[in-house]
Amino acid sequence: MFRGLVPLPSHYAVIRTDPEAMLKDLGLDDPETLAEAKDMSRKKYLVFLEWPEELPMPGMRWCRYDVCPIGTTLRPPDESRGITSDMVVPIAPNKGHTPDRHPVHTTPSFPFSNCYHWIFNSVSVRVRVHEDGVEHDGAIRLSPKEHNTMNDTFFPDAQRVGTFLHEKYGASSATEEKKPEQVAAASACDDDAHGTGLPVEASAQDGDPTHVLSDIYRRLVTQRGLRKSGPPSHGDDKSQPRLSSSSKDASGSHDAQKQSTITPVTSRDSGIDLFGWDPDPNTARIPLVDAWLDIDKHFTEDDITSPVELKKEFEQIDA
Repeated sequence: MFRGLVPLPSHYAVIRTDPEAMLKDLGLDDPETLAEAKDMSRKKYLVFLEWPEELPMPGMRWCRYDVCPIGTTLRPPDESRGITSDMVVPIAPNKGHTPDRHPVHTTPSFPFSNCYHWIFNSVSVRVRVHEDGVEHDGAIRLSPKEHNTMNDTFFPDAQRVGTFLHEKYGASSATEEKKPEQVAAASACDDDAHGTGLPVEASAQDGDPTHVLSDIYRRLVTQRGLRKSGPPSHGDDKSQPRLSSSSKDASGSHDAQKQSTITPVTSRDSGIDLFGWDPDPNTARIPLVDAWLDIDKHFTEDDITSPVELKKEFEQIDA
């Protein structure tokens, strides 16, 4: 029997969002707001756990995870991105495949016969961490060999998408367009190959209500320790370090004043967040979910919810 702190990557799971908990974390617990959250659609979704976005550690409240929703149909085409409906990989025992679209085989056998991986279909979530951990016995996973097979199948598709984007949009002066081979080298599920991550909250500017709201959001996130997954008492860095009396030297209060204005530098400032632990105000906007690995106890193959519905639910949460 193996219990992990968080679900391991390359496993299949069922997730469900918890918008009420997200509101309460921010302190937005008035009855009207909570009632609106309760009325939101909260369906369960079948996903593939691609990779954690931060190093799991004891004491975490959640773990940011890159997950790929699983569909029971071919992928809806997206003409603006050059994605066609055939850019899928079946999951055995699904027999809906062609000679160049062989299914991947899970361990143990997959309980549903109508499921597909979709290309460039990843989303970021915060998987809630429970004290008793996650039971992995009997959980369904994709071996490294099968995972590589899936990525090899998607590679020509990714090249086609990369070529399409390069020809249609060219290189942007603000953000250099990835070359086709760079797009193809990304994970088959990873939507960040197209730069579709969550936008960064703007700071307050000149009385603009949008920026004022963003500033309020930033203060709430900082005050309630939501910029990191660790416990609130340790989760956020202070914007300015506290000075003890011993920190003053013979040069007087002027040097002490200069020292008090120094802002701690994190690895994010240098463009490297090795363990994913640096404070980020966007963290509280990432959907908080519960996850289960016993997928056959939550679905029959006739009631698996479409990834399209998950996208709509995430948009509603982020509205």
